[in-house]
Amino acid sequence: MRNRPRPSAPHGSPPEILAGVERRVLRALCGGTSVRALLERIVAELKDYRWSEPEHKVVFEALTRIRSHDLKALQAQLPAQTTRMGFPDVDWTIYLGGAETPASEIETLIEKLKAETKDRS
Repeated sequence: MRNRPRPSAPHGSPPEILAGVERRVLRALCGGTSVRALLERIVAELKDYRWSEPEHKVVFEALTRIRSHDLKALQAQLPAQTTRMGFPDVDWTIYLGGAETPASEIETLIEKLKAETKDRS
């Protein structure tokens, strides 16, 4: 029996994988001290990104609205900020806490998100 060519995989990541990458980036931005220093550049890189989950978009926008560079102050302000934006039910356990993600890993994750945006265009 001859090998048949396999159909090519569709462009883009499966939604659950993409959502997982988004959560990892947001978790690092909400809780990583090393990544906070890169926040302005990361925000600029992701300003045109179309988030796969509405909650992810809200968390990202809340991060951009809070001007504090102090991690504890930021974390304290996030729930109030999303509530003012009309989203009081964000599950902050997803975004706060956990192991710190190295800045180099965040760079790789952001590149994946940017590539995904190009695939969806």
